[in-house]
Amino acid sequence: MGDTVEVQSTRDAILEERLRRLLAEFKEPPKYLKRIPVKQKEKTTLVLVDDIDWIAAAGHYLELHTQSKTYLIREKISEIEMKLHPENFVRIHHSIIINLDRLKSLHPLFKGDYLIILHDGTELSLSRTHHERLMSLLKT
Repeated sequence: MGDTVEVQSTRDAILEERLRRLLAEFKEPPKYLKRIPVKQKEKTTLVLVDDIDWIAAAGHYLELHTQSKTYLIREKISEIEMKLHPENFVRIHHSIIINLDRLKSLHPLFKGDYLIILHDGTELSLSRTHHERLMSLLKT
C-alpha cells in the first residue's frame, strides 16, 4: 500500500511540473509603452513612442526628440529603456537611446566608436560598449 501512495505522489509531482512548464509558455508577452505622457504647464501631451527619433539623458530629465519637437520628462534613462520595445529602441551610449527605424547610417571613427546618422541628419555617437548590441539588432 505504501508503494501505491509513493507512485501516486510521483505522478502528481510530474503532472504538476508539466503544468508549470505549460503555464510558463503561455505567459503574457511583456507590454511596452505605446505613448508617453508629457506634462506641460496645465496640460498633458501624449507622445507616441513610434514618433520618437531618439532620447537623451539631461540631468534628472529625459529629452524625447521627435521630428517636430523635443519634450522633457522626469525619468531615468535606465527606467525608460526597460519600458521600450528592445527590437525598436536601442541604447547607443550611456545617455542616448535611438529608434532603430530612424537610423540612416553608421560611420566608423577611432578606437571602435562610430558616428550614427539619423534620417533627419542628427549625428550621435555610438560607444564601443553598445556597439555589439546594435549590430546584433541590425542583423535580425
